[in-house]
Amino acid sequence: MEIEIIKRASFATLKDRIIEDILETEKSKVTPSRCPAINKAYNRGIFILNPKDYYFKEKYFIVNEYSSLSGKKILDPGIIGTPDSNHIYARIDLGFSFENIPCDILATPILASYFNNNFEIPAVIYNKGYSGPILAPVSCEFDKILFKGTPILQLNPLVEEFSFKVIIKNIDHVGFEGLFNFGNEDKFSLSKNFHSNNLNDFINN
Repeated sequence: MEIEIIKRASFATLKDRIIEDILETEKSKVTPSRCPAINKAYNRGIFILNPKDYYFKEKYFIVNEYSSLSGKKILDPGIIGTPDSNHIYARIDLGFSFENIPCDILATPILASYFNNNFEIPAVIYNKGYSGPILAPVSCEFDKILFKGTPILQLNPLVEEFSFKVIIKNIDHVGFEGLFNFGNEDKFSLSKNFHSNNLNDFINN
């Protein structure tokens, strides 16, 4: 089964294998990747890389606000949470999308044991027929930087045989706000940045 993954932003990057990165995290540690079954799980699917540096400070993170000349704004990362929540997630736009996918796809943090470095990334299932962006919800309760180029999401189609094909295409998604694409990347410039551990502060900023 061929699965199309749409690259809609210039910063979007993926890899089809990260075994060298995994082995680097396992130095001087117990190495579960020596088990063939675990190794197979670690290397199944494809891997999307974090597009930019993101800064986490215990229970909050730094948000960049981009503005266009027409007055539109994009928050990067976006925010997932409710106004009364004290635990919110950074919504990282990875620059890729799906369009009417032919099967269910499980998106997880990198499965290798030592890889995620205290970043919490909930698993998501993109259901068959889904059209929309591929996003990574990320939280961290420590002072850490999620560095550009770090493998952040592992995409596992829930079928036995599959391949991915990257399509470069400008696409907008109804119902999803604040996304970058080839059509708007050069129209937005950084206007300010701020942080909070409560969504009310974002709403009132």
